Amino acid sequence: MPGQASRPLWVSALAFLVVACTDATGPALERSTTDAHGAVHSQKHFQPMGIEGLGMETGAMWRGTGVTRTTWNEVPSGATNVETFVMNYKIIGTAGHPSLMWHVTAHLTIDANGEVRADVFTESLECF
Repeated sequence: MPGQASRPLWVSALAFLVVACTDATGPALERSTTDAHGAVHSQKHFQPMGIEGLGMETGAMWRGTGVTRTTWNEVPSGATNVETFVMNYKIIGTAGHPSLMWHVTAHLTIDANGEVRADVFTESLECF
C-alpha cells in the first residue's frame, strides 16, 4: 500500500510471553467524512502482518495476527463526542505451545457540556 511504512511493534502487555517482534506491516485503512453540521466521522482499521515473537523462558516461537479498529466522531463544540477502540489479536503458539487471544475494548463519550458520560476499558487474555 503506498505511503505505508514498516515499524517495530512491541506488545508490552504480553512482555511476559514475547521478547522480540519483527517489523509489522499490513493494511491500514482510514476513512473520514464531514456531515452538514461540521462533525467529522472517522474510522481506522489496521491489520498487522509478519509479527513473530520468542518466548522468554522456553525459546518457543509465536506468530501474531489480528486487527485494530477505531471509530470516532469529532463534533463542533456544544455536541457529544464519541470514540471507540477495539483490538483483537491472536498470539499463536508453534510446535504445540499454547495460543492466546488478546482482546481490548475502550470507549469514551463526552457530552455537550464537556463531561465524561462513559469511560469504559476492558481487556482479556484467553488461552485457546
